[in-house]
Amino acid sequence: MVSARNLRMAGLLALAALPVLSAAPRVVVVPLLTAQEAPALIRSADRLVWDRETGTAVAEVNGYAPDLALSEVRDVAEDTSFEAALASTLPEFAVRRESGSQGLSRFAVKEPARRTKPGNLVRTDRIEAGAPSRTESTCLFEGFETLPIWEEDGGAWWHYQGGQPYNAVGDYFWQDADCDAFGGSWSADAVLGGDLGLQLPCWADYADLTDSWLEYAPWITCAYGAPSADLSFYGKLLTEAGYDYFYYLASLDGVDYYGYRLSGDFSDVWYAFSQDLRRWSGLGDLTAQPRFALAFAFQSDGVTPAGFHGFGARVDSLSLSTASLAVDSVYKKGGPFRLYVYGEGFLPGAWVYVDGQAVPTVKYKHSGLLVAKGGTALKAMMPFGQPVCVTVVNPGGATSICYTFVR
Repeated sequence: MVSARNLRMAGLLALAALPVLSAAPRVVVVPLLTAQEAPALIRSADRLVWDRETGTAVAEVNGYAPDLALSEVRDVAEDTSFEAALASTLPEFAVRRESGSQGLSRFAVKEPARRTKPGNLVRTDRIEAGAPSRTESTCLFEGFETLPIWEEDGGAWWHYQGGQPYNAVGDYFWQDADCDAFGGSWSADAVLGGDLGLQLPCWADYADLTDSWLEYAPWITCAYGAPSADLSFYGKLLTEAGYDYFYYLASLDGVDYYGYRLSGDFSDVWYAFSQDLRRWSGLGDLTAQPRFALAFAFQSDGVTPAGFHGFGARVDSLSLSTASLAVDSVYKKGGPFRLYVYGEGFLPGAWVYVDGQAVPTVKYKHSGLLVAKGGTALKAMMPFGQPVCVTVVNPGGATSICYTFVR
């Protein structure tokens, strides 16, 4: 079978200690958000509007935001909603297309999303994609470099059109394309597949009423029971902000899909997007689910303003990773007294406990190293010659097995 690819080829003043946020979301304003800083805020926000022209961003930040290290973060009053902060900080975003505004394309948007499939697109033949994992692993990776990719060619990805494009007979859907890539030469493009999409050049504008889906055909089971799990991918998009959306979604039944949608201008660089599977919008903790479906989608409405141009969305180097949580070794150092805690599966915001008591201060170095600080107060928690139990607790409550340490 001739693949579509072959057809195409033929033709911050750093914050010293940003506190771990509570489980309740809070609203923050970043006065000057750069493309380099944006991924940290995007990951930590359930909702975001970023004015690319001025750099100002308003975000509703969730309970796992200790990894933010931005030039400046300003907390908004606790009784101020995201909508109120947006109206006062970025009033231009509220000027809708019907009012003659052509400025929406300068914005970048993230918000929770839900989509429900029509019955004719609900699959009843999914298989399970492997057994649950209990060790650190990447249980799903796709870089769109190696064939087969698509289910009709023997691959694992299903690409299809959910609706009928405006004034067109035929299909636009996701396709591997060598137009742009984060790694290698290929990525997945939201509109360059199908009998209509294969005729388009790389940077063509997307059509009105496009509804293009990219879905992992098997059920995903490897995250079940994992102490931590993340979906990560690199993406670019250029859409009409607030109207035409790129989605990343999960479903427990293959009918109702929940997750996030993005719109606007994320086109200048490949943005690193990631999401903790333990706090997925609309579904909660996906690691508590024996299986779930994963999908990406792109959807446009029926109107394009005069002068607007956008290629839609692209993704590359997507992975779903799980990690065990363990303390492998502990070493003490003096001047002042501190502990170096080595292990695996540590998340930003993880904390160290000694005999069930939280140490005064923790510095997150990377997923395999935490530094517990506190000087004499920390030293007093572990009397000389007496064994103590050292544990690490990740945001969300996952706790390591006790590691016995003697000073």
